[in-house]
Amino acid sequence: MDVFRFALVGTVLIDDALVTAFRDLGINVGGAISSKEVEQDRPLLKGPPSEQLVREMGGNELLKVYLDSSAIVKRYVTEPGSLAVDGVFHKAETGEAIAIFSLWNIGEVLGVLDERRKREWLSEDEFTTALKKFADELIKLLRLRSIEIIPTLTPLLTETWSLILDHHIHEVDALQLLACTHSRSDTFLGGDEGMVNIARKVGLKAFDVTTEETEAKQFLE
Repeated sequence: MDVFRFALVGTVLIDDALVTAFRDLGINVGGAISSKEVEQDRPLLKGPPSEQLVREMGGNELLKVYLDSSAIVKRYVTEPGSLAVDGVFHKAETGEAIAIFSLWNIGEVLGVLDERRKREWLSEDEFTTALKKFADELIKLLRLRSIEIIPTLTPLLTETWSLILDHHIHEVDALQLLACTHSRSDTFLGGDEGMVNIARKVGLKAFDVTTEETEAKQFLE
């Protein structure tokens, strides 16, 4: 079968498939419509032009922001850097960004909140409230598809070994850097200056939200 005949067959197959698909939607397709009929009674524009809607619907990739555990905690306990982290979650809620962290981070956040409770830096009520807000917001953003949780799998863990030896860091820190890299995040937000410096050394766009809150907020805008 030559290319031209193959193209014709392909067109017929696509045509049949489209007709069937439209009829499944309850649209009785005839195919006999003139150009003038298409243009007749065309509704006038309301709302933004279509190119803007295409962008909003995914024509452009959303900003992807990786947060380490110390940054996530700042969302639920007010401290330096909280406003920058708030900005990430606000954008995630409105569909303007995707917040990203690893499954490991969830347990670490629970541990930090618990340590604050143990040292009486959080009351029992404050701890319970912060924990519930974290869980509720996590589930909400998952349902909105505005958050990505990177699983902690064996290949990712073994890949940390070279980072541990090259940069003399803990496995959990190496895990964050690799999770950020593999998720193709646009930036890494952390609350530890040393961690942020290493993130930059491995080629990540990184901000210390504690000391670079203004710069982080400007990047997110």
